[in-house]
Amino acid sequence: MFFLNKQESVTLIVVCGVIIGGSVLQFVSTHFPYQWRQLDFISGNKCFIKVNVNQATPEELDKVPNLGLSTAGRIVSYRNEHGPFKSIEEIKDIPDIRSKNFEEFQPYLEVK
Repeated sequence: MFFLNKQESVTLIVVCGVIIGGSVLQFVSTHFPYQWRQLDFISGNKCFIKVNVNQATPEELDKVPNLGLSTAGRIVSYRNEHGPFKSIEEIKDIPDIRSKNFEEFQPYLEVK
């Protein structure tokens, strides 16, 4: 049998904790990806996932970089008036949306 001193015991406990914590995070992110995506989306003001323009609220769209609340409102109004978007490119049909701005926020949007 072998014995560990106090410093070795603490180190062993910390290493085991890190391994167990990493395993739990890996399991949760693999088996529950949707929940993790939502946590990333609502945890701050930055957008970490693509936002579905056919389901998003203006507040959700506002978190997309370079989009803004007024543009988000125009997107939702246009969607309510004309029906769901068939492609992201349809957003260019909305009045007052410039091509330059569209190119900046387009990578964060999707149509489902």
